[in-house]
Amino acid sequence: MYKDGGTTVIRVKTSRLSALTVPSVLAGLTETLSQIHDPEIIGALLDLDVRPATYSFDELYGLKIDLIGRPMPETITAMRIDDQSNRLEVAALNPSDAEVLAWVAEATVSRRLPASSAVVVHGIEAVRLEQLTDEHPTGTLSRGARIQRRLSPTVAASCTLGFNADKSSAFGGPNYGFVTNAHCSSTAGSVDGTEQFQAALGDRRIGTEETDPPFLHSSSYAAQGPGGNECPVGGYCRYSDAAFYEYDVSFGSGGPGASIYRTTGANNGSLEIAESTNLDGQTIPYSYFLVNDQGPYYIMTGQTINKVGQVTGWTQGTVDENCEQVTFDGPLNQHLICQAVVDLRGGDPSKASAGRGDSGSAAFTLNSDGETVRIRGLLWAGRSQIGNTETFRKALLSHYGDIEYELGQMDASGTVPGSPGYGDPGDPDCPDGQIEC
Repeated sequence: MYKDGGTTVIRVKTSRLSALTVPSVLAGLTETLSQIHDPEIIGALLDLDVRPATYSFDELYGLKIDLIGRPMPETITAMRIDDQSNRLEVAALNPSDAEVLAWVAEATVSRRLPASSAVVVHGIEAVRLEQLTDEHPTGTLSRGARIQRRLSPTVAASCTLGFNADKSSAFGGPNYGFVTNAHCSSTAGSVDGTEQFQAALGDRRIGTEETDPPFLHSSSYAAQGPGGNECPVGGYCRYSDAAFYEYDVSFGSGGPGASIYRTTGANNGSLEIAESTNLDGQTIPYSYFLVNDQGPYYIMTGQTINKVGQVTGWTQGTVDENCEQVTFDGPLNQHLICQAVVDLRGGDPSKASAGRGDSGSAAFTLNSDGETVRIRGLLWAGRSQIGNTETFRKALLSHYGDIEYELGQMDASGTVPGSPGYGDPGDPDCPDGQIEC
């Protein structure tokens, strides 16, 4: 299922497509629909377009699992079932590589499918967007904002604080913190005591890593998680690039914890926080997107998505792919299962979806009121670098459902006491509207 403009499309393999009606298709999806709690998707189903498919999802998924069970050529960067083309797409650094073509051909023969059921396309490596800095620049955002871990007295690694989370119900007591990328810690997939700072080259520690699940070997995945055996044979996999940090108790409470700072507009390149008006009619130098929900499990291809990052600000665009198997620029043979690929350039090819330092940005959808948002996931990588800049045309997201599956049950829509910078961002040492200086 995917969005084609304003229409929701579902592909069905049948010799009697003309006999199908929307109600009959929905009746066949009863179990799936019972798990959907997303008003946007439920509303989209009222305008459903049923189109023919050459291959069923089960056929393409079986082909994907067959490939995953075979030793994967090192030049593979991604694999996905493409709903729009109704094919399995295999992305490789060299799509003419004889080893890759033979690998795919053997699987199609094994599944008794035509060669046209799979296509090898040019692949571009995903680049994780942590940023190295030797100074603390001015004018950055908070909550979409800069967090840093020290590498030395003069150098820090910078990411974006994604969203606040309350894990008290799963923890059995107060457990307030924030979520950012696992690769923003010293070692992704390991609870290593990484500390995150704001103004990292100073002394303002805000939290310490508490949850960062390990990458598991493919042999462990037959009985693990929502994707089952989707970890390539011999590989090490996770479902999300996410870690939970517990806030330092030294920070006082203030402001709505379930919020993300709002800049002056989407895709305008600004890092300036927008002004707003309080209940007394006074103009204040900051405004928020208020988080009122999170999830559901997956976002849909064609859906509009947003992020606020501390390098490229508020960017907005559409989901290109909602479930891609990704090999990334980390240790050899590590993979992330079922990631979303998004184009957040707002239709302008000259702009960027994300840049180095945007790792950890919360991905969200805007509700109809234009003020409240639903957390959908976490941005962790870029793809297709723009010239020699540190910005990228596409971005990759981990789905909220997979983040919660790995980190434990969370509430991202409540007030989180003890969180830094969540009241008036006007630090007396900073100009109005700036969070860090």
